[in-house]
Amino acid sequence: SSFSFLWRRFIPEFSQLLHFSVSPDAHFLHLFFLDKEGETKYEKVEVSTGRVTDQKTFGQGFHRIERIHQTSSTSTTSPSSTPIFVGFETKGQETKVKALRVEGEGEQPDLPSDIFTTEIEDLQEDKGFLMRGKRVGPQGDLERIWQMQFSGETLLALSRPVVQPSSLAFREMADGSLLPRYVNPFLSAFVSLSLEEAKPSLRLYLVDSVSGRLLFHLSVPNAEGPAKAMISENNVMFFYWNRRTLTHEVVSLELFGTRPITSMEMINKALEGSVVEEKTSFAKEDVQVAMKTYSLTDSFALGMSITKRGLTPKNLLLATAKGQVVAVDARYLDPLRPMAGEAPSKATANLAPYHPEIPLFPSSFLSHSHLIQRPRNILTTDANLESTSLVICWGLDLFFSRFSPSSTFDVLSPDFDYASLSFSIVVVLFATFLTRRLANNKTLSSRWN
Repeated sequence: SSFSFLWRRFIPEFSQLLHFSVSPDAHFLHLFFLDKEGETKYEKVEVSTGRVTDQKTFGQGFHRIERIHQTSSTSTTSPSSTPIFVGFETKGQETKVKALRVEGEGEQPDLPSDIFTTEIEDLQEDKGFLMRGKRVGPQGDLERIWQMQFSGETLLALSRPVVQPSSLAFREMADGSLLPRYVNPFLSAFVSLSLEEAKPSLRLYLVDSVSGRLLFHLSVPNAEGPAKAMISENNVMFFYWNRRTLTHEVVSLELFGTRPITSMEMINKALEGSVVEEKTSFAKEDVQVAMKTYSLTDSFALGMSITKRGLTPKNLLLATAKGQVVAVDARYLDPLRPMAGEAPSKATANLAPYHPEIPLFPSSFLSHSHLIQRPRNILTTDANLESTSLVICWGLDLFFSRFSPSSTFDVLSPDFDYASLSFSIVVVLFATFLTRRLANNKTLSSRWN
C-alpha cells in the first residue's frame, strides 16, 4: 500500500511536545509544546488543511499538560466526554495545577473537582523511591492523601490510563461465567528494578492513585530494562528484556472483578438503563488478573489505537529501534488465549491457541518505508469515523498518520458503483409504486364484483 502527505508544517521554535489530542468532532488538532525559550505554546490546527486557527502562549514552568474528563466524586466508571486541559506548573520546589483556556478569551477557567495525581521522589540514602498520591485543591495546590515507600528499588517507568470509550462492560470466561471488566481511570502502573537480590529483577505494581491501594504486584526474574508499561481500559502491557532468553518480552494482563454476574442480572441492569455499576476507589474490591507472556519486537514507545465508540478491534502500536511504527492486533496479546490441547469453549472459540511468538505482517508497518529517527513517544486519538484512529510518533522526526485496524468499513470505496446503486433504488421505488397501484385496483375491482 502507499500513501501521500496531505500537508506538513515546520515549527522552528519547537523543543518538546507536551500534549496532542483531537477535538471531539475530529476537525482540529490540539498541540501543546515547549519552545526553545521554555514557553508553553498552544496551537489549534485544522486536520484537513493544516491551517492554524488559534495560537496561545501560557508562559514558562509547565512540565505536563493533560486533557482530563471531569468525573463525579472518585467514581472509577468512565468519565464524561467534556475535555478540560490542565497544566502542571513548577516554581522552585512547589507544583501547582492550572486550568488552561484554549477556546475564546478571558480569564483562565476554574479547576474541576476531583483531580488526582501521583508524584515520585528518589531516596538517595535508602536507594529507593517514595510515591505520593495527591489531590488538587480549588486553588491548584497539591494535597497529599497517601504515600508508599519502596526501599532497594529504582523506578524505571510509570504509566497512567488514557481515557477512551469502552464498548464492553463484561467478558465471558472459559467456564461460562461473566466477569465485570475492571476499568479504573485512576489506575497507575509503575515498573521498578530490585537492587536487593543477587540477580536484579523487575517488578510491576498496579496502584489506585486515589486511595493508594496496591491492587496487584508481579516480580519477573531475569528481566531488565529498557522496561515500559501501558494501560488501556482493563488491559496492562509490561515490556522488558529477558537476559536469559535474549528476547524482548511482554506480559499481557487483563483485570476483572471477582464477583460473576448472571445473564438475568445483566438483562435487568440493561432494562434499568445502566449496565456499568457505579464504583468508588475506596471500596475494598478485589481484582482478578489473567496473564500471559509473549515474545515481541523491541519498543522505544507504546500506544494503543483509539476509536470514537470503542467498537473497532484495538491494535498495539510500537515504535522500534529501527525507526518503524508497527501495529499488532491486540487479540494476539489476549491473556485468555487457550493453551495447546485445551478443550475449546464458547468464550475462546474466536481466539487463536496460545503461542509465545507474535507474528508481524507487511501490513503491520504503518510507517512503510519512512523511518522515524530516535522515536520517543506515540500518542493516539479517535477520528470522526469509527474505523479510524489518528497516530502521531515523534523523536528527532515527527510522523503522523491515519490508521484503520479493520480497514475503512464505514467508508465506501472510491470505485463504488454509485450509478448502479441509484438505478437499483429507482427500480425498487418504481416497482413498489406500481405493485401498490395494481393491488389497489384489484381490491377495488373485487369489491365491485
